[in-house]
Amino acid sequence: MNPTLKDMQAEIRSVGDFNDTSSVTDGLLRYGINSAWGDLWDMLGGLYEAYFERKSDIALVANQEEYALPDDLQKLLRVKHIDASNQERTLVNYDLRDSDALNNQRSAFLSWPGQSVPYYRISGVKLSLLPKELCQTGARVRLTYVPKCLELIRDLDELSMPVPCTWRRYVVTSAIVLVTGREESDTSFWQSEQAKARQQILDSAPARDAGAPPETIDVYRRNYTLEP
Repeated sequence: MNPTLKDMQAEIRSVGDFNDTSSVTDGLLRYGINSAWGDLWDMLGGLYEAYFERKSDIALVANQEEYALPDDLQKLLRVKHIDASNQERTLVNYDLRDSDALNNQRSAFLSWPGQSVPYYRISGVKLSLLPKELCQTGARVRLTYVPKCLELIRDLDELSMPVPCTWRRYVVTSAIVLVTGREESDTSFWQSEQAKARQQILDSAPARDAGAPPETIDVYRRNYTLEP
């Protein structure tokens, strides 16, 4: 069972010695917890992408260029095209300034029916696929993404994932820094504890998945040629 908002409020009151402080309200603690949890979520989204991984399929419509993104999408990690026979291919993104080049190659793309897939771009809350003529009914795209952080509102609302002790310590110390600063008290000790917890999270990131050590390769390309 993940920690609830009520659990976190009680822990912060105890650790920060706020139990007898009437000015430290549940509302203030809720604000501090959500602020710290949001900061941690953003930090972890760059370090532990697979920890937050979520998938969503979008059905394609023939000759339709734009599609609505999932409401909870925060950071897109991968886009795959899945045709009617369930064959998967990873899509490459395009820059806005290259949209004309893609449209100009429309005839070349269409001369390879069943062999080419569109390029994609996200803009605001939309996913754009070009050339749109390569969007066919029966196919779909699968988005892999980091979802948005959910705010804790009610006492029994839970943190949306299991929280290792270092991550929890970061949330607790960050919230205490905010509350202590509002009380105009010295925050130096808790800022030091917050910095230690943050550094432990950063230091442990490379070791989380050591099964296939990363290697540097040159994958940059923007020629938009046919992909057989």
